[in-house]
Amino acid sequence: MEIKQQALSVLHQALDNSTANFRDGQWEAIEELVERRSRLQQRFAIAFIGCPTH
Repeated sequence: MEIKQQALSVLHQALDNSTANFRDGQWEAIEELVERRSRLQQRFAIAFIGCPTH
């Protein structure tokens, strides 16, 4: 399942409304946060793997 579809599913459940949708700009803001988190996790993984004590 695509991430946006998963997010919509969570929104529907949270609001108990199967027709709920994101407001203008909401999905884009969520997507940006998810992408930032992914990039941050990649940096931590690279730093951890590259650390001489590990």
